[in-house]
Amino acid sequence: STDVTVGDPVTVAGRPAHQLVLTPRADGSLVESVRIAVDAADRVPTRVQVFAVGHEPPALEVGFTSLSLVPPDEETVTFTPPPGATVEEVDLRQAAEDATAP
Repeated sequence: STDVTVGDPVTVAGRPAHQLVLTPRADGSLVESVRIAVDAADRVPTRVQVFAVGHEPPALEVGFTSLSLVPPDEETVTFTPPPGATVEEVDLRQAAEDATAP
């Protein structure tokens, strides 16, 4: 099993983030801890670090160096369906509200 705690606040890609720290309880584990940074404003993971037992720097680190959560221009995501295709438009905001309704 694993201990799950909240670590110190961090900054990832210039944005404040919360840190989730997972520490294995198993004897003999080579993993000291895994730290997952979650953007404080938008709640998206922004970095994962894996620390090995007996080593200070992370053995593995994957994260954003810059991050913009601004929606892209409509021209960027324009889609033209092929001839003969059937298109159904769905408002995902309404679908999410319906899913959380009592």
